[in-house]
Amino acid sequence: MAEYYPIIKDACSFLRELATDYQEAIPEAKALYDECQFLLANIDKIAINNHNKETLQKIKEEIEEGNKEAQELLDNTNKERKLLGKMAFNMKLLVKAKGYRESFDARTKRIEKYINSFMQVESIIKPEPPSKLPALAQLFWIKSFKENTRHVSWDEFVEKYSDELNTNKEEIIKIKPYISVKEQVTTYSFYAACTQFGYPIMCPIQPVIDSIKLANLIMNLNKEFYSPEFGEHWYALRALDTKPRDHGELYRKLEGVSLNNKEEWKRINISRGLVSSLFQRYMMLWRIGKASQEMFDNIDFPGKGRINFFIHVCGTIDEVNYKENLKIERPWSSGKPQVYDFLQTLIED
Repeated sequence: MAEYYPIIKDACSFLRELATDYQEAIPEAKALYDECQFLLANIDKIAINNHNKETLQKIKEEIEEGNKEAQELLDNTNKERKLLGKMAFNMKLLVKAKGYRESFDARTKRIEKYINSFMQVESIIKPEPPSKLPALAQLFWIKSFKENTRHVSWDEFVEKYSDELNTNKEEIIKIKPYISVKEQVTTYSFYAACTQFGYPIMCPIQPVIDSIKLANLIMNLNKEFYSPEFGEHWYALRALDTKPRDHGELYRKLEGVSLNNKEEWKRINISRGLVSSLFQRYMMLWRIGKASQEMFDNIDFPGKGRINFFIHVCGTIDEVNYKENLKIERPWSSGKPQVYDFLQTLIED
């Protein structure tokens, strides 16, 4: 049945991305992708007959539909992820993507059933469920549900969890949206919750925002931008951009400086670091929520033009450091500081 290998492998490309990058927010996608990987690893052991071909066709259709859902979810959430940051985004998506989580979970169970039918007649050994849990969480799961248990009912989980930690059951209800799908708790959703909130699982709470302190932080950031010291570094960077928005020209120019004039490159990086620090703090303040976003709107700071300049010049300096000086093999697009994607997404909306 090896001819199905490339078909199934190609059919789960978006699932692979979702399982890799979003596994803490959509643990059910990770579970579905792992079933696909297990099938691919053992597909050559499946006997060639009409019944098995029909079963593999059903699995292929499940994977294709799941992959379409994964693509849809990635398309719909990519901007929000860049704006909110990993922690806030994952917390929101665990609840927001309930429909997708339920669908991935149902598909996983159907594929698992199909694979189990192969295992009854073929020499296929199913691996243990994932065990990348905090030590105490792993001990709780094994003691309460046995090591190879992949999912338990919500009621059973609440019973064991409340007994283990002497926790009020009403309190446990608060974590239900993050950990339960269709009244079930899986090893994947439990792992995701523990990764996000620790163990014992602490329900996320909304921070209490002191508006006066927040306003002072924002005004101080604005004041710092207009200070003579900051202006000196800002205009030193502006002097580098002789052909505005020409990335290739600027990259080649900066690469030459980094190789041939170490003192000048050091001065450029000091200015880049100071300017970058301000925009990093802007990102963190913006992510506090609606209150900070409205305050920034009221003072019209930092403005689209300055943001574009920062992305263009500081981003290129960072890229030269990344590729030419640090010589990191990972692509710049996936290794660059998240402030650049955050700002680019912000000004595109």
